[in-house]
Amino acid sequence: MKDSFIKFKEKTKRDNEKKFKITWYFASLFSKPCSYIFYRFGFNANQVTILFFIVGLIGAFMILLNTPLFIIISYLLFRLHLIFDLSDGDLARYYKSYSVKGAYMDYMIHSILYPLYTINVSIICYMNFSNTKFLFFGLALSFLQSLILASKNTYLRAFHQSKVNTESKSNIFNSDLSKIKSYIINISADILSIEGFLFGFMFLYIIDIEYLLIPFFFIYVIVFTILFITKTYLSLNNKSYKKN
Repeated sequence: MKDSFIKFKEKTKRDNEKKFKITWYFASLFSKPCSYIFYRFGFNANQVTILFFIVGLIGAFMILLNTPLFIIISYLLFRLHLIFDLSDGDLARYYKSYSVKGAYMDYMIHSILYPLYTINVSIICYMNFSNTKFLFFGLALSFLQSLILASKNTYLRAFHQSKVNTESKSNIFNSDLSKIKSYIINISADILSIEGFLFGFMFLYIIDIEYLLIPFFFIYVIVFTILFITKTYLSLNNKSYKKN
């Protein structure tokens, strides 16, 4: 007999539930109901991981259909894949089925999808405006996105290789921060990440003004460069900010 939603929520509760809901302030609102639906249909954690990859991949390629409607759908699928990304963790906790395979798939999916979204965005901007600057911006942004992900993934590998306990890491945003400040920090982090880039692009694509898109791309090249340098610095100093 299947558990009720209330019982399912209790069994999939995280140790840092309050902090998690602040960090994932949007996706966490929808992830638990989605997780329960997957649970009712008999999905396991790895199957949901594959599903969130498929949803994200469809969203990335929908950009190339190059119409306002499909750009909006693409962004919504991007947001949906982030929600499903949290759901696989819920199912892993429910079934106590944590695995290296699942974690590896999760890291690899982000490493594929994030650069792919930025590349496809730059391609349709080039197609629409015949301006090669967008291709160079796209190459720079996708490369920087790969570096940002590598800075986190390589850090975890370094811990594994050196046999150091990863629990010794400290987080730069500790529990002493007020709830409001934590929300502000996390919202700002999203604005300055791939999520903010895709939302901003969607808005500028709809109003269709080229002279705003070029500085927009340039600003995110600078932002992603700063993010990569910052994350690398934090890793070298045994600190982290855990968010994709």
